Amino acid sequence: MPKFDQTPAILLGKNQKNRVMKKIVKKTIVGVGLFIALVACSAGEMDSTAKSEAFQENQTHTSNVNSRIAKERAYGNANQGDFNREMQAFANRKLIRSGNVKFETKNIQQTEADIKWAVRKLGGFISFEQQTRNEWSIRTDIEIRMPSSTFEEMLDSVSSGAYSIDQKNIKVQDVTEQYVDTEARIATRKMVEQKYIQHLAKAKDIEDVLTIETKIGQIREEIESAEKRLRRLKDQVSLSTLHVEFYEQIKKQDKEAPNRFGKALQSGWKGLERFLVVIVTIWPIVLIGIIVMAVIKRYMRNKD
Repeated sequence: MPKFDQTPAILLGKNQKNRVMKKIVKKTIVGVGLFIALVACSAGEMDSTAKSEAFQENQTHTSNVNSRIAKERAYGNANQGDFNREMQAFANRKLIRSGNVKFETKNIQQTEADIKWAVRKLGGFISFEQQTRNEWSIRTDIEIRMPSSTFEEMLDSVSSGAYSIDQKNIKVQDVTEQYVDTEARIATRKMVEQKYIQHLAKAKDIEDVLTIETKIGQIREEIESAEKRLRRLKDQVSLSTLHVEFYEQIKKQDKEAPNRFGKALQSGWKGLERFLVVIVTIWPIVLIGIIVMAVIKRYMRNKD
């Protein structure tokens, strides 16, 4: 059998294998590259999605916070408005302030001068004043009227001169409802009065005229009574009243010195009275004794 040279065939087989391997390597590299690219894209999409979700969540949270803040502000403004209205209503209330204080002082003249100075300073006046004295103390009673806004300051000024406070009473009376009712009653009665006056102008019958005039007179009395009550309320609301009673104890030596002299004089006079009584009581006995002694002396001389 003839023999053939196998070297070219072997070389050809090796070349084919190399080309196949190169193709496989290229495909592998391409596949790996595509895989990496896909993974990167997926990661980017996930990161983008996460960022988007985080942004949306942040926006939602911010919106909720802003909404809550807005509600709280609205609630706060509403409360502030209610508070302001309540304060305004309180400021418009009609209050009558009054009080009394009683205390001891060590210098009644200085205390009285200080109180009168405070009254002038705070725009008040003294509506009543009385001073009494006995063997134990000197006492002064004063009634002060002052603007309602200075009541507390006046009370502090008056009490500052006290050595010891025996009594202090403060009273605040709310007369807003009574005040408003009286004003409304006056306004209503004046309207009724005007209607009767109009009827009086149109009345032609004497009896009707007399009836209407009587009615007008009754309404006028009611108005005047209500106006008087309103003036009294206005006076009590605008001017507070403070009754002050203060006293100074008289020192014991000042009282006892004249008492000792008086007692000594009284005791001496009583002693003289007793002596005279004794003399008057025993003078008959003394007289009899003198007579007896005289008789005895004469008898003794005659005997000698």
